[in-house]
Amino acid sequence: SLSLTNVSSTTIVGNLGDGNVVVSNGTLLSRILIVGSNVFSRGTFTVAGGSVIISNAFVGLASNSFGSVWVTGGELALTNNRVLTIGSFGAGQVTVSNAGTLRVPIVFMGVRSGGVGTLTLAGANAFINNLSAGTGSNGLAVVSMSGGQLVATNAGITLASQQSTARMTVSNATVLTRDMTVASGNDSTGTFTMNNGTLLFSSALTSNNYVGFGTGSKGAVWINGGQVVATNNGCLVFIGVLGKGQYTVTNGSVTVANLTAGYLDAGTLTLAGGSFSVLSDATLAYASTGTIWVSGAQLSVPNGTFVVGNYG
Repeated sequence: SLSLTNVSSTTIVGNLGDGNVVVSNGTLLSRILIVGSNVFSRGTFTVAGGSVIISNAFVGLASNSFGSVWVTGGELALTNNRVLTIGSFGAGQVTVSNAGTLRVPIVFMGVRSGGVGTLTLAGANAFINNLSAGTGSNGLAVVSMSGGQLVATNAGITLASQQSTARMTVSNATVLTRDMTVASGNDSTGTFTMNNGTLLFSSALTSNNYVGFGTGSKGAVWINGGQVVATNNGCLVFIGVLGKGQYTVTNGSVTVANLTAGYLDAGTLTLAGGSFSVLSDATLAYASTGTIWVSGAQLSVPNGTFVVGNYG
């Protein structure tokens, strides 16, 4: 084991040139980890087994830097409610595969203008209290899942804040979250796509799903297979809050507690296949334009009230 826990200790991989560190079947303790520290530096940090326990981590810190973290086995964990930053001013990539584990309180991706953050989960287990992809103005973030699971039930998932762009794709994987906001910030663009798998809004607290939340934002959800369950504690699904929202189902099933399409901006629900069920109330055009298209699919509101044209 190696312990670097002094108050001023920092582990840097790729400072002024190229750096490479591999941890295999051991333990590394460090206060701060930086992968890709300075301009034009490149760093690679690999966890092939064992444990890496740190407080704060920056992957792709400087402008024009590139940082890459690979967890192919073992566990990478952050403690003390600290932050894993992927793509601060540079490009950062974190890939967890082969049943590796990522355990992080907070993840920020694409944090500054020019920052690009990529998180890939391939057959992995990720426990993230708060996942914020596309955090800073003009940042770009991409989250990709194929197999495995992501658990974010303490806070949830936010795609695209502050004029940023974020995309998340789930294929044959399971996502458990408290909330999900797609296109959270003003003038942001966010997209969530599921190609088979499960998206479950699961929390002891009320869960909400917003699509097009920020003013001038554009949010889109594509369900091309699998199942979405958003019924926990009267979960509210809003399409078009302060920005434009689009929710499209081409296959699979979606079950929600409450639905509002066209809250304060335009909201569109398109059902081109599969099924969409609202267990309680559905409101179309609450105070803006709301549209529902059904073609070769099933829409059901069996128990509550279906309001078409409230104030919109």
